[in-house]
Amino acid sequence: MKLTINKKDYAVHFGMAALAAFCREEGIPLTQMEQGFIDLDLLGTTNLVFAGLQQGARREKSILDLTVDDVLDAMDEDKDLLSKALEMFSESQGESKKKVKGT
Repeated sequence: MKLTINKKDYAVHFGMAALAAFCREEGIPLTQMEQGFIDLDLLGTTNLVFAGLQQGARREKSILDLTVDDVLDAMDEDKDLLSKALEMFSESQGESKKKVKGT
């Protein structure tokens, strides 16, 4: 999957490595993710997106030239960026498996 940020396409992958990095960053046990619903603030939601971007870059053997703050700044410019990224997450996990509510 690709996500366009600042007119550049970035690979996104929400696999187990992304979930592990996100859970570690947020201090959320994987079992809580498996329960099917987590409620995140804006930074937590951005950390989830960033974990997907990091793993997308790793899988493509490229270097991610963004920081979490860069992603937040891009959300200021593209009001649909967060919803696009969360839709990618939902698709990658299966609609019925996990729901993330970003605030």
